[in-house]
Amino acid sequence: MKSEKQSGEPDQARALQMLQAVWKNVFVDACVPHARRRTTFELGNGDALITYELDGLLMKESGEADGDYCACRPRSSANIRLVVIDRNVTPEKRAIVDAFVQYLWTEEAQAAFVKYHFFIQ
Repeated sequence: MKSEKQSGEPDQARALQMLQAVWKNVFVDACVPHARRRTTFELGNGDALITYELDGLLMKESGEADGDYCACRPRSSANIRLVVIDRNVTPEKRAIVDAFVQYLWTEEAQAAFVKYHFFIQ
């Protein structure tokens, strides 16, 4: 079978099969709080820690990721989008929400995103 990137068509059955194959080898599942998953790994349980790229970069930056390790980045990733739900924003809060959204695109905010390894595209 070919991947969607190779065939141009999504293959949900193949994707599910791959996820099930990975999941059967998971030591600690995603329902466990992030810090506990990481602690479990740091105590020597498991061969790989699957986490956010941000967490790996922060571990490396702080010196916590000492020794032999390899960071693998997928060819594609999920995008996080900011969505403002109009019905949830009261007229009194609209100006604050709009100002915050505009602030996210300022040089100051973008520099903070880069500093802490968040990237907006």
